[in-house]
Amino acid sequence: MEGVKKSETHPAISEEIGEKSREHLFRALVMEKLLGETEDALRDHDFSDEEIDAFERELRALPSERILGVLSIPYELRKTIFSRARERIDLGKEDVASWVRWLDARAQERGFTLGYHVSKTQIPRLRDQRDPDKETWMIRGNELDDRDDMKMAYYSLDYQNLFRKNRGMFLYLVRAEIGDETAHKRDIKNNWGRANMLSVIAEFDLLDMERQIDDLIR
Repeated sequence: MEGVKKSETHPAISEEIGEKSREHLFRALVMEKLLGETEDALRDHDFSDEEIDAFERELRALPSERILGVLSIPYELRKTIFSRARERIDLGKEDVASWVRWLDARAQERGFTLGYHVSKTQIPRLRDQRDPDKETWMIRGNELDDRDDMKMAYYSLDYQNLFRKNRGMFLYLVRAEIGDETAHKRDIKNNWGRANMLSVIAEFDLLDMERQIDDLIR
């Protein structure tokens, strides 16, 4: 209509929408990649395709935050947790659905979720000297924090704050603990957490994930 200016989105609003879109896409990519790794691990522990489908159905029925809690199983604990689940299911003591509910309840009780740690160098898995069949995958604190008077390792709880402390090409998913009874410290203002040692869940190529997010936005 003549005389009426076309409405334009304010630059600040456009930027906010862009940040929210990237946050949403990042979390979705992380969830799908981690779910894929979890399904591979289930197959390695003799879970059938039908049981894996049941696992995914039960998982996707949960709110997204609780899905992250269920999937936040550290690499070094995965073998023990999956083997015990396989044994209990074989003995008829539980089924896949009840096992997912147990993982969910435990994650809620302890405040388990995903944290994101960026590193310029690759963090190796190490053989346990006491048990050659066991591998550990940990991030040890290397920055002295005056608030705790000890060396701490840091992680963000969202995509927006991912690069505040460090920028690198390796993205490590770690088990974050945000419950009341935890040794992890939390900076609520910047959505950061810290601990003297972090348990690694998985490793992804951060630059590749950034390219995927850019492609999806375009």
